[in-house]
Amino acid sequence: MPVSNQEKEFVTYVVDLMQSIGPVRAKAMFGGHGIFLERLMFGLIAALLSHSNALRVSEPEEWGLAGKENKTKAYVQCLDAASYTDGVTAILEVSKVDAP
Repeated sequence: MPVSNQEKEFVTYVVDLMQSIGPVRAKAMFGGHGIFLERLMFGLIAALLSHSNALRVSEPEEWGLAGKENKTKAYVQCLDAASYTDGVTAILEVSKVDAP
C-alpha cells in the first residue's frame, strides 16, 4: 500500500523531533515505519487496522490481548520482526485514544 503524503510528513516530523538524542531515522516496515537510533528499533509508527477495528467495538480482554495490570491496553506481537530486530520480539502496546 502506498504511503500517503500525510504519513510521510508525520514520520519526518517524528524523526526531526528525536534528533536531539542522536541520528534517529525511519525505515518502512510492517506496513508502517520503524524508528531507529543506530541499529536499535525503539519505536513503530503503524496503522494496526485489524486490531484497531476490533478494539473499536470491544475491549482488549475480549480478544485475549489485554495486559495483566491494565485491561484497557492491548498487547500485540509484531509478526516476523526478527529479520529487522536481530531476533528480538517486538510487542506493540495499543491504547484507545478519544478523538479531540
